[in-house]
Amino acid sequence: MQDDDSLSTVQARVVTTRELPEKYMQRPDGVWFLDFGRDAFGTLELDIPVKNIAPMVVRLGEVPSASGDALFVPAPGSPACSRRFRELRLKISPGQRCRVALPCPAAGDDYQTRGYDCTGARTIASPAHIGEMMPFRYVEIAGAPAGFRPEQVTRIMAHYPFNDQAAEFQSADVKLNRVWDFCKYTVKAASCFGIYIDGDRERLVYAGDAWIAQLAHAVLDRDYTLGRVTLARVLEEGCWCYEWALVTPAMAWTDYQHTGDREFLRRHYDALKPMALCDLKRADGLLVTGELLRPHPLFDKLHNRDRIFRDLVDWPAVLRDGCEIGRVNICVNVLHWHALCCLADIATALGRGQESAGLRAEAVRVAGAIRRVFLDATRGLFVDCEGGTHSSLHANALPLARGLADREQAPRIAEFLAARGMQCGLWGALFLLEALFRAGLADRARALMTADGDRSWLGMLRQGATMTMECWNDALKPNQTWGHVWGASPAHIIARCLMGVRPLAPGFAKALIAPQPGSLAAARLRTPTIHGGIAVQFERTANTFRLELEIPDGMTAEARIPTPPGMRPAHADGFAITPDTRQLVRQNIAPGRHVFDAAFHPG
Repeated sequence: MQDDDSLSTVQARVVTTRELPEKYMQRPDGVWFLDFGRDAFGTLELDIPVKNIAPMVVRLGEVPSASGDALFVPAPGSPACSRRFRELRLKISPGQRCRVALPCPAAGDDYQTRGYDCTGARTIASPAHIGEMMPFRYVEIAGAPAGFRPEQVTRIMAHYPFNDQAAEFQSADVKLNRVWDFCKYTVKAASCFGIYIDGDRERLVYAGDAWIAQLAHAVLDRDYTLGRVTLARVLEEGCWCYEWALVTPAMAWTDYQHTGDREFLRRHYDALKPMALCDLKRADGLLVTGELLRPHPLFDKLHNRDRIFRDLVDWPAVLRDGCEIGRVNICVNVLHWHALCCLADIATALGRGQESAGLRAEAVRVAGAIRRVFLDATRGLFVDCEGGTHSSLHANALPLARGLADREQAPRIAEFLAARGMQCGLWGALFLLEALFRAGLADRARALMTADGDRSWLGMLRQGATMTMECWNDALKPNQTWGHVWGASPAHIIARCLMGVRPLAPGFAKALIAPQPGSLAAARLRTPTIHGGIAVQFERTANTFRLELEIPDGMTAEARIPTPPGMRPAHADGFAITPDTRQLVRQNIAPGRHVFDAAFHPG
């Protein structure tokens, strides 16, 4: 299979699930209102076996009206059209099953937000065997014939093959369980194009969105194809912001961590190297960005057809926590450092030892420059840009999350982040939550994931969304979509941070299991790997911790049990205590089922 065959080949695997409405009613005006329970991409099928049918009006949409018994109808071309709505007049032949033929959202279409077009050469088309689809939950049918029954209406949901049983999570925190289910369904429902897209308004591939989708998908199902296809597309199509280019090496390394497939790395390594943006370096190793538009050879090297690069920080811009953007900025430079680290690891995997050593040395040099230029030693915080004085959430979450902040800096940065709260968008939320867990503030991270305010996942559910949204609410981003997989990062955070299941060797040949429960009393997780599922369950009290593991054949594991604050181990089933972190550690755990108990004393 050639690279340019990959999307059509993967799209051919997209399947459909037939679904009946969960609720329905006939309004006094005779119009039927049907609710399928959750939003999904697909189309509608009607099977009405009567002799004479007059034209019917069928409306599909994602958002109900304020009354709850009708569809919200956006003004033509308005930003609200990104929450999809479509009205069609159908003439159904008697006794024949009719699948609704949907048009592709195009520029100038009343039901497409002005300035956007899903028919362009770079947009992702629907799979050919599925046909055009749209996200919808609700249906209105006007002019239905006498004897019409709601079970004659079927939603044809499209999605990439997804094993619903491959991953499961339950905990003593009911709200956290809801967030997990919310994100899990999103990954499945948003997979219908056979590639990670940014949402239905644009149907484009963006590397930042795709990396979050890849991280979430990897903890939910044992299929890594969509991440690969998306990375190949990004390398072909280019990026319009610095951050998206800089995360492509991380996407490749994430794939290798889960698959152990060196050939995939070898095929793309030469295209990945320019994505570190070394062409923009100055003498001390830091990237000089900040200019929005300028001619530069990098545009052609990275296939940047937009002829534009910019510092994204977060999106929309109102969610940047006041971040100052200058010529030399911390966010892109932290991601540049991380890209160098990933490329060094990839070079090592490919047997390019000399190249790897050079990349690691450059990463060390860049790390030193970041601390020297951006760290305000008086406050113990990083500033946004060279010469600036403002410290945003993003300027501090990224270095702490990615492991660039020194251990002595971490507590002050974590205290700052905990106080800031969710002063970021869904891109920044990934790094904020990772940073809090890295600093040991598990309860604060969980509180943010289970909050119910205007910037929260439960807040999305409260607004009526059933797939994660592009932004926290419509007021912050009026043209946002209600099916955007970059909002599904809590799946990754729960599995990799709270439950602590991470690959320690390529292809999960060795796994780390290091839960960070905070005050959470109990939880259990099953998450897939290429070798099979890992199962983790813990129960804790003030002075005890029980850890139950199931390790599949083909891997070994390292387990870590956290020591509660103010306590010291009294008994720990053969675990050793680390003097720096006071965690209990046990190496080389063999495949099979294991139960470990630890007890603690004050002191």
